[in-house]
Amino acid sequence: MVGFGKKVKQLNKGANFTRCDIIEKKWVFVGDDQGSLHVYDWKFLSHLKTFHQHEAAILSIKVAGPNIVYYSGSDSKIGMIKLVGENW
Repeated sequence: MVGFGKKVKQLNKGANFTRCDIIEKKWVFVGDDQGSLHVYDWKFLSHLKTFHQHEAAILSIKVAGPNIVYYSGSDSKIGMIKLVGENW
């Protein structure tokens, strides 16, 4: 995936990115079709963390404030991640 003038490294080989959202030019959140949510640093687009709580494609990512992100998949599950200090 190419965005923001840089190429984002794809971690799940064979997965396709489905959704993307951004928090205040600090973090980029990308969902894929294998149920993973990836967190990237905004400035360098370096991968920080992957959450794999879904069994199917991520269909929606919703930033609910400066430190909370909800995401849902086609498996009807809703996940939430929260920033605590500098860690998701």
